Amino acid sequence: MTQGGELVTYLTEAVDPRPDDRDGLRAGHPVLLRAHPENPVVEAWSARLGRLGRLPAAEGEALAPLLRDGRMAMIGTVSALVPRPGRRGGTRIHIRLGGLR
Repeated sequence: MTQGGELVTYLTEAVDPRPDDRDGLRAGHPVLLRAHPENPVVEAWSARLGRLGRLPAAEGEALAPLLRDGRMAMIGTVSALVPRPGRRGGTRIHIRLGGLR
């Protein structure tokens, strides 16, 4: 979904943030998006926590060419952590990317 040049999306295959980790994943946490060099998969990474998950297929297919075309990565932020008790994948991680044109 785009709003005013921003993309708001979520991560699939996301890690389940540990609530007991004082320095863990929270809203506002910086996220680095990187494209896989050979397929349209875009993954989200945290410098401190490692791989967080990947974007849904449609968003990955749209962003992968932009990331491969002279851009190594995009920076975003975690906009929300949505608990999903009893669901595969646990907490859903929402991210926001700004300044897309």
